[in-house]
Amino acid sequence: MTRKLLLHIGFHKTGSTSIQRFLAESEIALAEHGWSFARSGPPDRPDRGHYRGLVRLHRDPTDDHIQAKFRLQRFVEIAERHTSGDGTRGDVIISSELLSWVSDPEELRALAEVLRSSFDEITILAFIRRQDSLAVSHSQQVVKPRRNGLLSPAHVLYEPSLTPLPPLAPRTRNYLDFAKTLRAWGAAFGEHRVETLTYAPASDVIVPVASKLGLAFEPDSVRENVGLDARRDLFNRVLAVAESPAWINRLAFDFDIEPIGGSLLPTPSEARSFLEQFSSGNRWLEGIGATFAPGLENKESVSVERCLPTALDAVDRFIAETSEGPHAHGLEHELDRVAETARRLRSGAVSP
Repeated sequence: MTRKLLLHIGFHKTGSTSIQRFLAESEIALAEHGWSFARSGPPDRPDRGHYRGLVRLHRDPTDDHIQAKFRLQRFVEIAERHTSGDGTRGDVIISSELLSWVSDPEELRALAEVLRSSFDEITILAFIRRQDSLAVSHSQQVVKPRRNGLLSPAHVLYEPSLTPLPPLAPRTRNYLDFAKTLRAWGAAFGEHRVETLTYAPASDVIVPVASKLGLAFEPDSVRENVGLDARRDLFNRVLAVAESPAWINRLAFDFDIEPIGGSLLPTPSEARSFLEQFSSGNRWLEGIGATFAPGLENKESVSVERCLPTALDAVDRFIAETSEGPHAHGLEHELDRVAETARRLRSGAVSP
């Protein structure tokens, strides 16, 4: 009997969380079709649908690249643990955006060898999104305060910046070169085993996954992510550029800021210049039938220059309220650093 593996590798910001939530909530229906969804989150938390710990990331400061290595034993454990309803080894789904960080041929060959020892048919599923749109959304995770204070993988990839498009450091360019990554996966597993699909709103990315698994899906049941308001976004970015610590970020998470309306987005010329860095690889993707959905053209944008004065006013208000609040003790030095960053931005000593 043929044993199948569906390996969903991301990329980041292409609806992966919605796919994982759908799969976690559909575990009974999946079992009826012979599938088992491998996830490391608690059984009662369908929002924790991805599988943690499959990839180890290390940023090498000497050459500004990221080393991404598989934890192969985790894949072996998944293959051995998951069985079908009749007790035989069943078909398995694994989903983790961190898999998309790996493009090293040797790492991928090693993974292919491990997986082929347990599965007869392996499908690699990847969703792609236009690089300018993905980078704007993904880099927001670096500047967005988190109540738990934990860092996301995006912190390994991007530096804090006031501009919506992050600087194209070598590590950033490497991750956003989807063609390079997908070619490497195709070389390891077989080009016909890699399916590249276009990112669209969250409900649309679930449709092909559900269809592939034989599941019914109601598009209205999925909530789309709402982008950050431009003033809140720039407020977050000022704190991040000032290297504010986790405690300040936790307080900033709940700080009320009146929205300005619209999103902080690059200009059309900035987006075109950014995309040009990936033109060769994107032509290859088009050659294999992959397409990109429209990027940022139809969104209401607000420039950094327009939004910065009121965002800095919000920073000043946050500093004043925090300094007088119950959590001020021990944060004086960090708050002073944020205040100095705001002062330099307001005076023009630091360019946005």
